[in-house]
Amino acid sequence: MKDGQAINLTENRAVAHTALRCPKNSSVIINGSNVIPDIHHVLDNIKVFSEKVRTGEWLGSTGKKLTNILSIGIGGSYLGPEFVFEALKCDKESMKQSEGRTLRFLANVDPVDVSRAIAGLDPETTLVVIVSKVRLYISISMTIDIINNLLIFILLFYYYSFN
Repeated sequence: MKDGQAINLTENRAVAHTALRCPKNSSVIINGSNVIPDIHHVLDNIKVFSEKVRTGEWLGSTGKKLTNILSIGIGGSYLGPEFVFEALKCDKESMKQSEGRTLRFLANVDPVDVSRAIAGLDPETTLVVIVSKVRLYISISMTIDIINNLLIFILLFYYYSFN
């Protein structure tokens, strides 16, 4: 894994899990290129975006503050974020900073799970985060399409019901 060899036989590609945790001055070569600068560029952008959501600088499409997050992922892209979330529940500072916010997880396209995950969420204040290395998985694509269509339907319903 650390050598950048194509050990994911299904997709015939390297896995870069360890590279995600490397410091900026590290080097991990995959297909002849050091992937660390690209990884840290994305991580830096995620940090900036996250801070804007936390401070209320980044708003939902209707101008309301985002207070709900729906995290969609399959396999490790589901379990990793949920494990971090569960671990941070034990941290007093994290709990204090998360007051008034909701975080939910969705791991598949099962209608019952989708319904459970979005129940009571306001589309105007909900940020949907897709956690996936690729969108090629049919389950991720289907889940994105289902959530996208639901949010559009609900927002249109709100618009036409109250305007």
